[in-house]
Amino acid sequence: MTRAPRMFFFVALLLSASALPAQDAGTGALVDHDVDVFLQDAADIFTAPGSWDGGDWLNVGIVAAATAGAYLIDEDVRAWSLDNQVAGRKDWLAVADLYGSGLVSGAAGALTYAGGLVFDDEWTRVTGRMILQSLIYSGIINQLGKRLFGRARPFTGEGRGAFRFLRNDYPHKAFPSGHATASFALSSTLARRVGCLPFSIFLYTLSTATVLQRIDADKHWLSDTVLGAAIGAFIGIAVVQMEEEREASASARVLPLAAGARGHVPLFRVAVGF
Repeated sequence: MTRAPRMFFFVALLLSASALPAQDAGTGALVDHDVDVFLQDAADIFTAPGSWDGGDWLNVGIVAAATAGAYLIDEDVRAWSLDNQVAGRKDWLAVADLYGSGLVSGAAGALTYAGGLVFDDEWTRVTGRMILQSLIYSGIINQLGKRLFGRARPFTGEGRGAFRFLRNDYPHKAFPSGHATASFALSSTLARRVGCLPFSIFLYTLSTATVLQRIDADKHWLSDTVLGAAIGAFIGIAVVQMEEEREASASARVLPLAAGARGHVPLFRVAVGF
């Protein structure tokens, strides 16, 4: 797979579902419903900052402070990682690398969605759709950040402060980390959706290992992964929260666009429970 923006890959996966031959009219209606939900939730996610309150901005400030704090020790963390390479570590971290890749996480969402359609299992279908939503929304934000900041990856030797704004080449697309975003988007969506503590611990352990792998491979600074993880986690949780609110409402089975736009859902007004 080329290094084309992951969001295009995710969008292709989602839209491909509508091209599957419908077994009956009901299947086509389900796909139409999910596309409507995808578009409505996307509108809510990307316009949410306009309705954020003090608590939302506090959370943004916490993420910014954590990212800034990580930036201050970026060089030290990289030096420690390079000085403490362990034989065999890259082999087991390769699993975490795959977990954070767009190919694996996107395929997981697409296969889950397709399985729900084929076996007429609503919970599975909706879970697959939410995985794709989380990956696509967070992937768009991630890719915009990469292109805006143009931060040099550690292996270039340019240092932590090398920002080449609006650059679009791989060596200058470090900030934020795409692997961290994808892995935490996947983990946060599944963790909140399933609601099982041991499973959540397993998922977030995989995501943490993904962060370690990106630093160990000298592909990202610590601060890249901190911001990337925050983007993925908050988007994933917000997507599931919107679905929970939809399922709890009396109009849960009315197509969102047909029912009219609902109020904006603040992106960071979520309860994070691992």
